[in-house]
Amino acid sequence: DQGAPLIVFDIPLLAESGRWARRLDAVVVVDCPGETQVERVMRRSGLTEEVVRSIMASQAPRNVRRAVADVVIANGADCTLDQLRVLTRQTAALFGL
Repeated sequence: DQGAPLIVFDIPLLAESGRWARRLDAVVVVDCPGETQVERVMRRSGLTEEVVRSIMASQAPRNVRRAVADVVIANGADCTLDQLRVLTRQTAALFGL
């Protein structure tokens, strides 16, 4: 959209695609440790740990996802909602928002 200060694309498999990262001005990755990811997906989707780990094994590893990022927002189990808001505001400020 011409004139928009920012357009956000939510691309879950960005690191795997190979083409998206090259087409974007910047990439922000929201990251958490694998164990936290497993717990959250199980709670959100009702999947078993085995299924979640199988899905994760088919995706790019955490270090690869982080490597494509210009900015990484750490959203681990110990991150509070208030801390996440601060990190989000700091990231927005990097983009002049």
